[in-house]
Amino acid sequence: MEKELPLLTLGDLWRIFRKCWAVMLLLATLSAAGLYALNYLLPPRYASTATLYILRQSSNDQQISEDFSLALNVVSDCDHLLKSHSVLDAVIENLSLDISYKDLRACISTNNPDSTRILEVTAEAETPARAKAIVDSICTIGTDKIRQAMGFAQVNLYEYGVWDSEPCNRMEPLHCALAFAGTAVLVYGLSLLSFLLKPPPAEPEKVKTIVKVARPVSKKEPSGTTDT
Repeated sequence: MEKELPLLTLGDLWRIFRKCWAVMLLLATLSAAGLYALNYLLPPRYASTATLYILRQSSNDQQISEDFSLALNVVSDCDHLLKSHSVLDAVIENLSLDISYKDLRACISTNNPDSTRILEVTAEAETPARAKAIVDSICTIGTDKIRQAMGFAQVNLYEYGVWDSEPCNRMEPLHCALAFAGTAVLVYGLSLLSFLLKPPPAEPEKVKTIVKVARPVSKKEPSGTTDT
C-alpha cells in the first residue's frame, strides 16, 4: 500500500519556515557573496562581436531571390567553416598568438538570429584589443576561405568587431540576487520535502482491558435440620 503524504496547512508551512529561516539566510548569503567574489578571483575577459551578412548584392530581382534562398541554407555551413582549422590556424599565424587551435576555438562563439541571414561572431580574450583583433582576423580570413570553398561571394563583412572595455565575465548584481533567492528556495524546498517524507509518529499502544465475566454462583440448598 502506497504511503499517503500528509496534508499541508498554512500553519505547517509557517512552522517549517521558522525552523529553517536561519539556515536559509546563511546559505543564501554565502551563495550570493561567493558569486560576487568571483569578480575579484577570476581574471577579466573581454568580448568583441563582428557581424557577417550572408547575401550577395545584385541588381537582378531574380538573382536576389535566388541569393536569399541560398543564403538561408548556408548560414550553418559558414558557422562551421569559420571555426575550421584552415581559418583559425591562419588567424594564429597572422596574429602570432601563443595559443592552440583547440583553445582558440573555445574562445569563439556564433549567433544566428532567427529568420535572418546574419551571423554574429564573438571572440573572447584577455584584453579588448586582442579580442577585437581576433574577431576581425577571423571574419576577414573566414570570408575569403568560405568564398574559395563554396564558390560564391555571398559572405560579406558588414561590421568589424566592436571595442568593449567592460569585462564580459563579471557578475551583475542581478545574478547575485538570483543566486540568493535560488539558494533560499532550495533550502526551504528541502526542508519541506523532509517534512513530507518524515514518518508519522508511532501510535500509542492500546491498553488491553480484560473484562471478567461474572458467572452466577448456584445457591446450595441448606442442609436439613433434625427435629429435636
